[in-house]
Amino acid sequence: MVFNHVNEMFQKRVQVAGALAGIIFVISFIYSATWTKSYTAGVTHINPRSGSLKKIYLNEKVKYNRDTNVYQKPQKRTELHRFVYKEPIRARNLSLHRAEDLKYASLYGTRRSFFDSFIHGLRETDDTIVLKESYATWNKKWISLTDSGIDVLAQRKLHNVSTEDKYINRRTEIMDRCSQHTRNRHVDLSRMVYDDRHKTIMCVVPKAACTTWKRIMWYLMGKENNQSALPFIDPKLLVLNNGYISTLDKLSKTEALRRLDTYTTFFVMRQPYERLVSAYSSKFTDRSKATYMMRLGRWIALRQSSLYLHGIQTTKHRPLKSILDDPAFIELTKAEQEDVRKYVKVMETGQVSFQQFIRYILSEERSKPLYRWDVHWRPQLTLCNPCVVNYDYIVKFEDLAEDGNVLLEHLQQEDPPDRQIRLEPGKPWINDTVAKGYYDTLTNIEDRGIRKVYEKDLSLLGYS
Repeated sequence: MVFNHVNEMFQKRVQVAGALAGIIFVISFIYSATWTKSYTAGVTHINPRSGSLKKIYLNEKVKYNRDTNVYQKPQKRTELHRFVYKEPIRARNLSLHRAEDLKYASLYGTRRSFFDSFIHGLRETDDTIVLKESYATWNKKWISLTDSGIDVLAQRKLHNVSTEDKYINRRTEIMDRCSQHTRNRHVDLSRMVYDDRHKTIMCVVPKAACTTWKRIMWYLMGKENNQSALPFIDPKLLVLNNGYISTLDKLSKTEALRRLDTYTTFFVMRQPYERLVSAYSSKFTDRSKATYMMRLGRWIALRQSSLYLHGIQTTKHRPLKSILDDPAFIELTKAEQEDVRKYVKVMETGQVSFQQFIRYILSEERSKPLYRWDVHWRPQLTLCNPCVVNYDYIVKFEDLAEDGNVLLEHLQQEDPPDRQIRLEPGKPWINDTVAKGYYDTLTNIEDRGIRKVYEKDLSLLGYS
């Protein structure tokens, strides 16, 4: 009797446990099928050194067979996301070396339930689906366009900013030259300032009248109503990373891409050599604030100290004054000692020469991908990528007032006349004559190296 009672109790507990396990399984299945969605970004990574190919699925690397043209799919998907269509994919940990090394395939969902499809139909239109399949999220600031994404922007309806041939020809010639090169698929949304009132987007190119145009965008957004007060706006308000001025990276990636597709888009291009001299002049000379010289200039001087200290060794931890007390310094000639004294001052102030700055740029080119460069000397094609964004209008820095006022007339055509703003003609301090004087200080090797760095800017933007 006792044995039978115990057996019945055991069987009941087994039944209850089985029922609970079944309920948990059903709930987890419904939750997974209904509220999660898996996306995969197929990436072909070409190793620039060995030439080997790999297929990457998010964080998973898969071997690629050249002979059979087949890749082995991962056994399981490692990234599932809740049902949030604002961010369909986050390829966070992809190992990116150079922008040109990566080509993204289109995105696709791997699971969808009836409820998922129902909610999808309520929340999204067909256009939204197309936009979401047009990009992969690289990081918070960048997206990488898929083939369909490139087609979306290439086939967008352009805004007729001007009917003059020189403006139409300028953008069509750039697009024609782009078609002859491999296109970079990455778009830096943090450089895109947008204005919903006038439905316009400006890609900010530092050292190409960017502060002037950020003030204008600030005015168009309605954040300042007094035109005469624009030159006195606190510069901190115009720094893109500070968040006071609207940029596309603060939006969902789909909304950002929608604006790129429908808004009037433009950027200001400048002769790359003149822009580089302007960047140097504003950061490492007497015209500069101490920020860059203290943070970067002193580091550049330390890195190149072996070229100027006549064999005296130094490190970032060694007090600079101790160099002048070094026994090796005493053994130098008077001319060499004077050279050392001058360079110690450079190491103290960070006010490096243009040649030292160019050497730093060339070392950056060998050690760091372009998208990680400081924006003030990052190439313009990496900043704004006109080859895929398909801008409506391109302002030439050399004709800033003329080209800019044509654009402003188009953007403000529905504004009251007393509210409209215009650019006044002016002459830049850095011109081709001034820039030539700086480049004359370079060696032939340095001159060829810097031309190689900005070769695409020179050729595609029509400055070569």
